[in-house]
Formats: sequence, structure tokens, C-alpha cells
Amino acid sequence: MPSSTGFTVRFNPWAGSVLVMLLLAAWPQALSQGCGLPNPNRFQGYTFIQPFFVNPNAGAAPFFLDFASLYEQYGRQEKRQVEDNIDEWYERFCESATLEDIYWVVYKSTLYDMEEIRTAIGAKRSYLSAYLSKNTFARHLVRNKCEETANYLAFAKRCEPYVLEASPWGAPNTNLQAMDDLIRYGRQIFLTVESHYIRLRYAYQLIRLAHYSRQYQLVLELYDYLMPKIDHDPSIIQYWIEGHYAGALQALGRNVDAAYYYARVFQHCPSKRESAFRSFKVKNDEEWNQLFLRCVDDKERTTLYAMRAQIRDSRALEEMQNIYALDPRSDYLETMIVAEVKKIEKNLLGLEFNDHRETNLRYSKIPQPGIGDYVIELQAFARKVADDGKAPHLDIWRISEGYLQLLAGDYYAAGKTLGQAADLVDSKALQEQLRIFQLVLEIAELRFVNPPIEDRIAGIRLDEELYKRYPQFKDFMADKLEWLYLRNNQPGKAFLLQHPLADLKVNPEDQFLKELLVMSERERPSRLERELMRTTSDNFRNDIIATQATFLMGNGELPAARETWNKMDASKWDEYGVSNPFLERINDCVHCPIRDTANLLSRPAIIDRLIKLEYDALANREEGAKFFYQLGLAYYNMSYFSYDWNVLDFFRSGSSLKRPRSKTDPDVVLDQRFSRNNREYFDCSKAMDYFERARLLAKEPELGASATFMAAKCEQNLFFAYGGVRTYRYFELLKTQYAGTRFYQKAINECKYFRYYASK
Repeated sequence: MPSSTGFTVRFNPWAGSVLVMLLLAAWPQALSQGCGLPNPNRFQGYTFIQPFFVNPNAGAAPFFLDFASLYEQYGRQEKRQVEDNIDEWYERFCESATLEDIYWVVYKSTLYDMEEIRTAIGAKRSYLSAYLSKNTFARHLVRNKCEETANYLAFAKRCEPYVLEASPWGAPNTNLQAMDDLIRYGRQIFLTVESHYIRLRYAYQLIRLAHYSRQYQLVLELYDYLMPKIDHDPSIIQYWIEGHYAGALQALGRNVDAAYYYARVFQHCPSKRESAFRSFKVKNDEEWNQLFLRCVDDKERTTLYAMRAQIRDSRALEEMQNIYALDPRSDYLETMIVAEVKKIEKNLLGLEFNDHRETNLRYSKIPQPGIGDYVIELQAFARKVADDGKAPHLDIWRISEGYLQLLAGDYYAAGKTLGQAADLVDSKALQEQLRIFQLVLEIAELRFVNPPIEDRIAGIRLDEELYKRYPQFKDFMADKLEWLYLRNNQPGKAFLLQHPLADLKVNPEDQFLKELLVMSERERPSRLERELMRTTSDNFRNDIIATQATFLMGNGELPAARETWNKMDASKWDEYGVSNPFLERINDCVHCPIRDTANLLSRPAIIDRLIKLEYDALANREEGAKFFYQLGLAYYNMSYFSYDWNVLDFFRSGSSLKRPRSKTDPDVVLDQRFSRNNREYFDCSKAMDYFERARLLAKEPELGASATFMAAKCEQNLFFAYGGVRTYRYFELLKTQYAGTRFYQKAINECKYFRYYASK
């Protein structure tokens, strides 16, 4: 059969394995969850397709959809294999023992336990130890003299050490002699066994031993010798055997024969589908044509098309069309259309507002080239199948068509199609999937926001059960609203949708704060606005006022900061901290307590005093030095380097000086704990300017010395904060002009930096 894209790319020998790993890696998680930071190389987006969209047992759903989510719900292959095996034992023994007891005998009992059961079967008077006598399966075997079954289970226990610790892809088991002995013994026993079902299980053990010992030719010989001698009812063991047979064929270079048997296992045996899927290899068109000719019916042909659809770079739509032409009722089609819808979802859902769009394109190549045309073709196929009425579950096809229209941006058609699908859906699972898509549609088609729309959005966020139950909605809604608000020049709301108010406090933005303050003063805010304010802060309006006033104060806009504080009840001022930045300290101490608590001031009171000191310093030249010095103390002590840093800031990190900075603002420290990073008040130049003025105007040498020393601290901190050439201008002035002052001696005694400089 002709290929869709050619086999040069399509049939990489490990393509199946690669696809599986890619599916696992690409499953979108809730963004920014878990320990540490999200991996920037990993796709980050949204998915609303649930595992229950299709029957997990239909059409190899875990392999066409997503191993991760289905494993979580239904268990890995190993779990499925055990369950299917126990179920088959249960059915073969007429349900006369419990599943738990069968599991214990088959998987947990020891060889010693099995020998005890065999002895009890052969004895005239059956006897089992206390703990075995409580096991319904052990009692059944003894009571009904199931000697062949007990002998087989004992033989399987002898084989366990050589097959459970080995791997068909790892190193061979080195104890080949013991394995060969078991194979010879098993072949002898096999011919004496009357039960064809037990013969089948012996054949499985023997062929498995040969496979794990990498005696691949022996696997083929055993298969050809044993299988014709077995006349059994349908059993999963047949396909477990064929899986090992296929592995031996592949190891011997018989790729087409191996691929055929792997496809049979994939088709008939859910508990071995994963290993068959991983091992299926076809190298080129010639091998594909040979393989296709081996198929005995359309079921096998559709399986091959379905498996080929999963090869990387394949055109799954063409394979679905091939399958549909052969068997419109094939359950592969349902899982394949959902798998393709999932790929389209990954490429297109929320593309315009996904805040990870650029990294997805850079690292994951999402969206893929040509995806826009492909979604239209896929829509047409889904519509054809739904309109033809031949598929067993038309609701899945109509829902898929509607969701594809949504993903293509045709919201009107999507709403109409999903509405039609609602008339077809009977199952609760599909009804829920349909409601999920309809809610996605409602969010996706938002084009602007106003108070009525905000009320509806709040209703979804607070009242809609689906929104609460599926975490993806929160991210999807927040990203969409953020995009709309930014387009509408409302960055404050956009910010609050995604981040806590604390992130804005550590690096305020004037435009954000002005917008949020207006929102807090609105007489009748929308329900969404009320929710944002309520969930962001216990006292939102006052927090915004305090943040804006602090921001203005840090910018030197004292009158505007004072006016902003007046918007808050004065009785609440002290809740935002009291302090006194006008105290003199020789050594910096960020966390030192203030001894004289009687002189603690609120933030507005500090502003009032700063404004008055500025006025007095300019108006009174005689005492101006003293006032400039107090201003210098205040601005120094409110900087990053001193005890009253929290007058101008809401957060200080001791590691900020060592962290990288923003390229556009050296006072913004890159800090992954905060969405806007962290602004620190490193700049001591204003304080240094006030100290310089005080030094020049000072008539008392002691005040001049104090001002010079504090200016030296500013000079030093500016170097620590911004680098450049280290200067010691003020230390030199203190040393040469104020050596005779009491303050000079105090500085020598208490400041090691100056003591070292003065000693040179």
C-alpha cells in the first residue's frame, strides 16, 4: 500500500518508543505547579480532553491518546497484565475462588507452598497448613484434585527467578544451564498434560525462558513444536506467547514476520499492547507492502493502519480515512480522532493569549507548520463520519467536530455543532466532556470585558462546578482575561488575575496602582472586581493606598505621597508601621530595634517631618546644616543599608546585592520568587547630597565630621550597589580636616573600615 509521507522518515526503528516518550513529556500540567520552576523547554498550554472521552479499552486508547493520564486512572501495563491473568484463572475455575486468593497463589506464594498443595492433592487424606487452608484457590485445587494445575504452578515458580529479574532488552540471564534444564523438563511434562489450557501455559513458560536466555532460534523451534499440539479456547496467553515469538523473529532479522505478530498482539491483547507498540518496526515501503499482504482480514488491516498512524510525521487523517473505508465501525477511529483533536488542541487552544507562546514555539515548535489547514481537513472528516451515521458513537464525532471548530476559531459554528451534539449524547461521561467544551467555548469567544461580562465571569469562577473541578480552567480563564485587560489598557486587573498583591508591593507600578485605587473607590464594583479585591487582601483599598503612597515617597514625591495617605482613615496609619529614621548610628544595623519607642512616627508623620525639614533647611541658613543632616540621616536610614528600610519598601532580601539586576533598572533585582522581581532602595545619592550640604554649611566641626562620615558611608554603599571605581573622598576629608574632633575618635573606635583607612 502507498504511504502517506514516505517511509524514509516515518519508520525510524525506535519511532514507537520515541512517540510514547514524547506523549508523556508533552502532557500539559497545571502551569507553574510543583517544586521549583517550570521547565522552559517543556510545552506549556491547556488541555480539556478528559480520559473518559473514549472508552479506555477501545481501540488501544492509552497508546493513541496519552499514557500518563490513562495510567493514572487505569494502571500501567504490568498492572493490567496481572489483572487479566487473574481474571482468566478465575473464569477457568468457574469462579470458585476469590480473585484475591488466586492472586496470592499465582504471584505471592512460594515454591514451598506449591509443593505443600501438590502433596495434599496426592495424599489420601488432604491436609493443608493453617494459612493455606484459608485460601479458597488452594482449597479448590486440593478438593478437586487439580494435579496438573498444581504441577504447572510449581513449575512456574521454578521459572520465576530466570524471567522476572530478566529483561528482553537487557543483558541475557547468565544461568543458561538452569534455564535449559527447565526447558527440557518442561517439554517432557508438556506431552503428558491432558488439559490443553495447562499445555498452553507450559508453552508460555518454555518459550519465555528461551526468549530471556536469548536463544531466539530455540524460541521458533519451541513455537513450531508446541503450538500445533494445543487445542485451546481463546486466551490471553496465546498473545503473550506471540509477543515472545515476535521478539525472536525480530532479533533474527525477520522484520515483516515480527511486525505482523506484534500487530496481532496489539490488536487482541490489551495487557501486552504497550510492549507490542514499542517493538513494532517497519523500515520501508517494501516491508509495509509485504506486511499488508499478510493480513487475513480487514480487522488486521485496520490495526496496521492504526499503528502506522502513530509513527512520527505520519498523516493520521489519511490512516483514519483508510480505516473508515474498510470498517466504519472500527473502534480505532474513535480513539484516533480524539488523539488528533488533542494534537490540534495543543497547537491552537489559547494560542493568542497563552503567556508561554514564544517559549512553546522556540522549544516545542508549537504551533506546527500547516496546522491551520490540517484542522480544517480534520473537521471535514469528523463531519462526514457524523453525517454518514455508520459509526457506533456518533456523539463522539459530533463533539469532536464542534471542538475542532472551536480550536479553529469558528466560535459560531462550534456553538451550533456542540448544541447538536447535546441531542445525541446519552452517557454521563460524554455529557460532562460536552459541558467542558461548551464552557471552554464561552471563555474562548470573549472579545472584551465590561461589568456585565465581569459578573458572568465571576459566576463561572465562583459557582460553576466544572470550573472548580478541572484546574485547567483557572489558568485558561486567567490568561484570557489578562490578555483582554491588557488590550483594554487595564494592567492592574490583569496583574491581580495572575499574581498576589505582594508581588506588586515589592516592585510597584504607578499605572497599576492608580487603576486599582480607582477600582477600590468604585461605588458599585462588578462581582469579579469584588472577588479580586476580597481574595487579594483583607483590606484592599488601604493596602493599595499604602503601596501607592510608599511608591511616591520612594520617588521623592512627598506632597503626592502625603495626599495619598489622606485617602485612608488616619486611625489606620499606624497599622502600616511606625518608626523613626532620624536617629544617628555609626555602624549600619538592618534589624536593630529602636530604643526610644516614644518617638516612633507613622509614615505620614515621617513625610510631614521631611517636608518641614526641607523647608527649614532652605529657610534658615544659620541652622540649615543641622536640618540637612537630619534629612540625610532619614534618607540614609530608609535605604536598603539601614534599619528603617521598610519605610520605603515592603520587602528586603539580604542576598540582593549579590543577585543579577534588570538591564533597564539597576535597582530592580532579579528574584524568581516574585513575578515583577524585587526593587531595592540602594541609591544613597540623595542622602549623600544632604550630608554634603550639611558639611559645607556646618559651623561646628563635630557636625561637619558627622556629616562627612555619613557621606563616606553613602559613597561606600553606592560602590557596593552599583560597582565602578571605588573612591574614598569623604574618608580622606574626615582624616585631613576633622582629625581633631571627638566624632573622629568615635569613628576610629567604632568603624573598622575607617580605622583601616586612617591607619594607612
